[in-house]
Amino acid sequence: RLRGIGDANARLLRAVGVASVGGLAASDPAELAERLRAVTGTAVVDARVRVWVRAARSAVREERYPSTTMAPASPATSSPISAAGRPIPVSSSTS
Repeated sequence: RLRGIGDANARLLRAVGVASVGGLAASDPAELAERLRAVTGTAVVDARVRVWVRAARSAVREERYPSTTMAPASPATSSPISAAGRPIPVSSSTS
C-alpha cells in the first residue's frame, strides 16, 4: 500500500491497467495521467500522479535493496573485491 493512494485511487489505477506497485513504478507519469483523464473524464493533477509514480519507484527500490545495517567483514576472512565485483585471489606466502 502506498501513501496517498486510497481505495478510490487504487480502483482508478486498476481501471487503466495498473494493478501493482511495480506496474505503477514502471509507468510514465504524463502518459498515466492522460489515461486517467480518459477514464474519469475529469481533470487529473499531473503532479499528484508524479508523486504516486515516484513513491512506487522508491518502494520498489527499497524492496529490492532493503536498507539494513550490515556488520563489517572480518579482515581475516574478507577478500579484496575488483571493480567488476569479483573477489581478487589472495595468495598467502609463507616463508
